[in-house]
Amino acid sequence: MDTRTREEKNLEIFTLNPGVSFIYVTSDDKAFFDENKAESNAGSLSDTMIERYKRPTGEAIEALDKDVLESLKKEYKEKSGKPAHHTWDVTTIQEKLNALETSEPEQPEDNATEDDLEPGESEQDDSDKD
Repeated sequence: MDTRTREEKNLEIFTLNPGVSFIYVTSDDKAFFDENKAESNAGSLSDTMIERYKRPTGEAIEALDKDVLESLKKEYKEKSGKPAHHTWDVTTIQEKLNALETSEPEQPEDNATEDDLEPGESEQDDSDKD
């Protein structure tokens, strides 16, 4: 369960979506960028309340920007085995992480096909070698 406060969640949403000025949150704690979509979702809930939040400014958003960036840099290093470039911003690292998640895993070397063999090589069982 997410234990963050609504304010912390909002700050993260605004940090990860720099072009967004407002978010709309329904009683089931779902956030929307479009008020009409929030209204549509709220219509299916027993509590139809929608809260509108404006992008924060100042130190709060700057502090969260740094926290999110450091967190994403750490995640990138864990998943790629390489550190994120020092000039990458939140959006760039997210794109790199998405690319890592959608890329196909490399085939293990022991599953080589004939196409992978060098000219003159043949597939042999390693147990035959002394």
